[in-house]
Amino acid sequence: MNRIVLLSDGGPESLVASLLLLEDQRSRNTSLSRFALGCQIDHSVKPPHLHSSRRDCIEAHSNLIDSQGLEFMPEGCSLLLILARAVELAGPDGGIYWPVRCGDDLDFMKRTMETSLDLVRTNTTINGHAGPELMLPLLDLDHIQVAELAGELDA
Repeated sequence: MNRIVLLSDGGPESLVASLLLLEDQRSRNTSLSRFALGCQIDHSVKPPHLHSSRRDCIEAHSNLIDSQGLEFMPEGCSLLLILARAVELAGPDGGIYWPVRCGDDLDFMKRTMETSLDLVRTNTTINGHAGPELMLPLLDLDHIQVAELAGELDA
């Protein structure tokens, strides 16, 4: 099954990515089903605990995108494991929305891009194709730009 998978930690970046996902699907006129994966988004910091309020926000993001399912990754999971699960959920012709935000931290951006390329290489080696499209719509934005984008999207 091919679908769009939203990685969500319940934060504002995940909310903005949810709205961008919906806009993108409308503009592409696609009918891929959607799935939400509750997990850590930013691996440059200690992961937030998914307290009930954070889980509630993830569930709200899942509802916003009309997700057909919601799954939570175990706390402390590696980024590679999270992305591997997202690839499995998305299917070979699906997509993954990863709302990671690096801002102007070039080292973090480099590590994020290396991880993305490693994922594509690994998937290609195992399955013979690059796998689902990996979308990082907030990659080079800072906090203020994400807030401005949220306002533009009426978040």
